[in-house]
Amino acid sequence: MHLFPRANLRDPIRGAALAGVFLLAACGGTTASPATAPASAAPPAASAKPSASAASEVSAKPVASTAASAKPAASAAASAASAAGSAELAAFPPNSVSPVKDVKGPAGGDYVPGTVVATPPAASGPKAITVKPGEKLKVGFLYVGPKNDFGYNYAADQGRQYVEKALPWVDTVYAENVPENAEAERVMEQMIQQGAKIIFPTSYGHLDPASKEAVKHPDVLFLHQGGILDDKTPANVGSYFGEIWEAEYPAGIVAGKMTKSNKLGFIAAFPIPQTLLNINGITLGAKSVNPKAEMHVVFTADWCNPAKQTEAAQSLLDQGVDVISQHQDCPGAIVQSSERRGALSIGYHADASPLAPKTWATAPSWNWGPTYTDLILQAVKGTYKPSTLRSGLDSGVVVLAPFGPAVPTDVKSAATTALADIASGKLKPFTGPLKDQSGVVRIEGEQPDVSKLETMDWLLNGIIGSIPK
Repeated sequence: MHLFPRANLRDPIRGAALAGVFLLAACGGTTASPATAPASAAPPAASAKPSASAASEVSAKPVASTAASAKPAASAAASAASAAGSAELAAFPPNSVSPVKDVKGPAGGDYVPGTVVATPPAASGPKAITVKPGEKLKVGFLYVGPKNDFGYNYAADQGRQYVEKALPWVDTVYAENVPENAEAERVMEQMIQQGAKIIFPTSYGHLDPASKEAVKHPDVLFLHQGGILDDKTPANVGSYFGEIWEAEYPAGIVAGKMTKSNKLGFIAAFPIPQTLLNINGITLGAKSVNPKAEMHVVFTADWCNPAKQTEAAQSLLDQGVDVISQHQDCPGAIVQSSERRGALSIGYHADASPLAPKTWATAPSWNWGPTYTDLILQAVKGTYKPSTLRSGLDSGVVVLAPFGPAVPTDVKSAATTALADIASGKLKPFTGPLKDQSGVVRIEGEQPDVSKLETMDWLLNGIIGSIPK
């Protein structure tokens, strides 16, 4: 069944790549497991900038993994399915660095990560989403870029695949390269017409289109990734995200300790609050161990444009920067540019170490699968109450990707100690006084709560580079 008019059905096993998308060896014959990074990749062929035409050409087809293909069964069969599924599920991506091991209810429910819930839970609240016997609950996912980007969309799609293994009574549909405009409304409408009762619009700019669709479909739950809700947000729209800046600070410690030139680089897409929070977070981490470190920031005005990313990386490297970090959806071009020039690379969203076997350091990364699963279970029970949910290191949704071989033991130790201290509340990176680039004190004393931090519209004093107007 086509989700889009004019679209060719995508083979979920082969995952044929679009122009500008990294061709992943892991997609050659089997679906990547929920917590396994691609084994290798080729450089991008062209820009993968999201556009309305691109979205209309990409198909979104239900992707059923082996675990997801089984119908809800009787208790004996359900137990067997749960045991088999548990062996395939991992609570965290392999070799990732997390200050926690066992987390229950990463999104405020009672789901235990790494386990299979073989049958839909019984309704216990007034707004339960009914799953009829013998049928599956359809859940939709929207990605602003390609799902094989080694970054934001890849991490989200790994979460989707986790859901299909953890909840065998769920069927998912997904759409790639969906821009942050009316095209997103059209895509969600198509999903709803195909029976989707829960939709995850995963990009920051998908919130407005999701809100418009929510008004038209009050019986559908929209779970937006990263948005901040207000009193105008429809009652069937919720938001969740992770405080990934908490992992930026330890990544900054790695950068600050390993730079030889004392020049660090950060390649950002757009100056949204979460991006500025990340830039400031990694800068604070670097300066905590190396006061001489300078952070140079460049904005590309595009979430995924390998040509712009490569140009920005080359510019920073030519200025003597020897450690580059980023806030981009598709990190590959920057990681590869750093590798070619021998500069250390700190990725973002997911483990991209196969692209830089020599100079990879680590990356603030996502572990979305357990959170998606917990939210779906709450929705089916009827206990989910739409809110602006934010989860940190202590929830397991934010981790550090595996350290690369270039990172010494003492640097790893310093970063993991900071990670644990932030998770426990012992270390609060945004404790003042902190000044912006013009010298104005923005944070005077205690670290603000996340609702305040996510309104950040400034860069720290000393950062080189300005916020685009």
